[in-house]
Amino acid sequence: MSDHILLSQSILNTNLKIMKYSIIFILLALIISSSSIAQPNYPNKPEEAKLISIDLKNFINAYNELQINSDTTEVLKTKYFDLATPGLKEYINRFDLTPNALKKAIKNNPEVYARIDHFYSKISQTEQEYIGELKEYQNILQNAVFPPTYLLVADYKGIAQASKFGQLVSVEKKCIDDPEVLKHAIIHELTHFQQVMNMWF
Repeated sequence: MSDHILLSQSILNTNLKIMKYSIIFILLALIISSSSIAQPNYPNKPEEAKLISIDLKNFINAYNELQINSDTTEVLKTKYFDLATPGLKEYINRFDLTPNALKKAIKNNPEVYARIDHFYSKISQTEQEYIGELKEYQNILQNAVFPPTYLLVADYKGIAQASKFGQLVSVEKKCIDDPEVLKHAIIHELTHFQQVMNMWF
């Protein structure tokens, strides 16, 4: 009888070990699978890098509508915030950017926000210069990857920051008047991006 109990206990222990290692294997498989899905496939060729400026265009559309619509907060919400790219959405979450905060910034700095249209009109030239900067960057750091750079409009804080979506650069404070400031901000944050890639993925 005791031998039978010992045998049953041994079988039970063996089954528990099998279950334990099966669960560990399944969890590892899920982690590896989710990591491979979550990791963006960023290009390593400067020519394939994207300078995303749709948020600028959306802001300009909203700003132009403000000339005929006095409901500033609602216009900014529907024409700018609701159409946000992943980069702008990340910026909104990080820095608590709201339509009301942007409204106040426009009111306090009207001449600055009025110049964003002019800045956007030169976006093709900016894109060419952007690719040129990345080519020089790759000459120094050959294994670099090039996530998208999101150009956006915020509440006059002049923030540039790396994120898992790419570089987030608010153009309204200094960048619209000095292309060199914009280039420096992009390259600076791109370097941070290279440094923390492994931390994210």
